Amino acid sequence: MAIRFIFFDLGKVLVHFDLHRMMRQVSEVTGVDTDRIAAALFDDRLHERFELGELTIDEYHRGFCERIGRQPDLARLHRAATEFFELNVSILPVVSALGQTRFRLGVLSNTCVTHWEYCRQRYAFLRECFQVQVPSYSVGLLKPGREIYDLAARRAGVAPDEVFFTDDILENVEGARAAGWHAAQFTGARQLAEELRKRGVPMNL
Repeated sequence: MAIRFIFFDLGKVLVHFDLHRMMRQVSEVTGVDTDRIAAALFDDRLHERFELGELTIDEYHRGFCERIGRQPDLARLHRAATEFFELNVSILPVVSALGQTRFRLGVLSNTCVTHWEYCRQRYAFLRECFQVQVPSYSVGLLKPGREIYDLAARRAGVAPDEVFFTDDILENVEGARAAGWHAAQFTGARQLAEELRKRGVPMNL
């Protein structure tokens, strides 16, 4: 069937991020080295649980502070842990071209409420150009699990084989294909435009 809906991943597709920069910034605020910060966030799934919506912001902060044994200023910590995103300027012509043809678009991302709200507030096109938004924390599901793709297709109001998806992580692309979606790993805006053209998506680009 023809493609009727396109889902984009957020990180490293619509926006760039530098995890090492975030770790350095958090290290400066907490006085804790980046290895301990990484262990606090990832060794026992603290950040994964935040991306699943299992923890509130306060619970996440409290859990992080307990793990590093420090009580940094939360406002400074919040800035350090969010201000590491940059707009992927090269993707804007693709999104604009799809919008001009009135193609319906969505965002499907493994992300936490803090990062999602920061990006939505900073980058207006995330609010204006994507009709369906499925951040993992809001639905309690993560890619590449089958359930999040099924839910996203239902929210888009289309059949699985009418969806195209792009993500920089191959495992998530394969998860989409297993759910019956068309999908391609994202390596750049020019490559994405070509993938869409090959599938008959009209683009003024």
